[in-house]
Amino acid sequence: LYTDGITEAFSPPPEREMFGVARLTEALESCTGEPSCVIDSIHDRLYSFTHARSRQDDQTIVAMRVEH
Repeated sequence: LYTDGITEAFSPPPEREMFGVARLTEALESCTGEPSCVIDSIHDRLYSFTHARSRQDDQTIVAMRVEH
Protein backbone atom coordinates (compact mmCIF):
# COMPACT_ATOMS: atom_id res chain seq x y z
CA LEU A 1 0.00 0.00 0.00
CA TYR A 2 1.25 3.50 -0.74
CA THR A 3 0.00 7.07 -0.72
CA ASP A 4 -0.13 9.24 -3.82
CA GLY A 5 2.88 11.21 -2.57
CA ILE A 6 5.02 8.32 -3.83
CA THR A 7 3.76 8.27 -7.42
CA GLU A 8 3.30 12.05 -7.58
CA ALA A 9 6.87 12.90 -6.53
CA PHE A 10 8.53 15.15 -9.11
CA SER A 11 11.96 15.15 -10.67
CA PRO A 12 13.93 18.40 -10.43
CA PRO A 13 13.40 21.25 -12.89
CA PRO A 14 13.31 21.74 -15.77
CA GLU A 15 11.72 18.31 -16.45
CA ARG A 16 9.38 18.19 -13.41
CA GLU A 17 8.22 14.70 -14.37
CA MET A 18 6.17 12.57 -11.94
CA PHE A 19 7.63 9.34 -10.53
CA GLY A 20 4.49 7.44 -11.55
CA VAL A 21 3.27 3.87 -11.26
CA ALA A 22 5.65 2.53 -13.92
CA ARG A 23 8.72 3.61 -11.93
CA LEU A 24 7.16 2.26 -8.75
CA THR A 25 6.67 -1.10 -10.48
CA GLU A 26 10.26 -1.05 -11.77
CA ALA A 27 11.50 -0.42 -8.22
CA LEU A 28 9.74 -3.60 -7.09
CA GLU A 29 10.82 -5.86 -9.97
CA SER A 30 14.32 -6.43 -8.59
CA CYS A 31 13.11 -6.75 -5.01
CA THR A 32 12.95 -9.97 -2.99
CA GLY A 33 9.44 -9.19 -1.78
CA GLU A 34 10.56 -8.83 1.82
CA PRO A 35 9.00 -5.71 3.41
CA SER A 36 12.39 -4.12 4.09
CA CYS A 37 13.43 -4.66 0.47
CA VAL A 38 10.19 -3.14 -0.79
CA ILE A 39 10.61 -0.01 1.31
CA ASP A 40 14.34 0.38 0.66
CA SER A 41 13.96 -0.19 -3.07
CA ILE A 42 11.21 2.42 -3.41
CA HIS A 43 13.10 4.95 -1.27
CA ASP A 44 16.30 4.42 -3.26
CA ARG A 45 14.49 4.91 -6.57
CA LEU A 46 12.67 7.98 -5.27
CA TYR A 47 15.93 9.57 -4.14
CA SER A 48 17.60 8.79 -7.46
CA PHE A 49 14.63 10.31 -9.28
CA THR A 50 14.01 13.43 -7.16
CA HIS A 51 17.61 14.08 -6.02
CA ALA A 52 16.14 15.16 -2.67
CA ARG A 53 15.67 13.65 0.77
CA SER A 54 12.88 16.10 1.62
CA ARG A 55 9.33 15.51 0.42
CA GLN A 56 6.75 17.95 -0.95
CA ASP A 57 3.84 15.62 -0.08
CA ASP A 58 3.22 12.88 2.45
CA GLN A 59 4.74 9.56 1.44
CA THR A 60 3.66 6.41 3.19
CA ILE A 61 4.46 2.81 2.31
CA VAL A 62 2.96 -0.18 4.09
CA ALA A 63 4.65 -3.48 3.24
CA MET A 64 3.65 -6.72 4.93
CA ARG A 65 4.70 -10.31 4.71
CA VAL A 66 1.84 -12.75 5.18
CA GLU A 67 2.68 -16.21 6.41
CA HIS A 68 0.25 -19.09 6.29
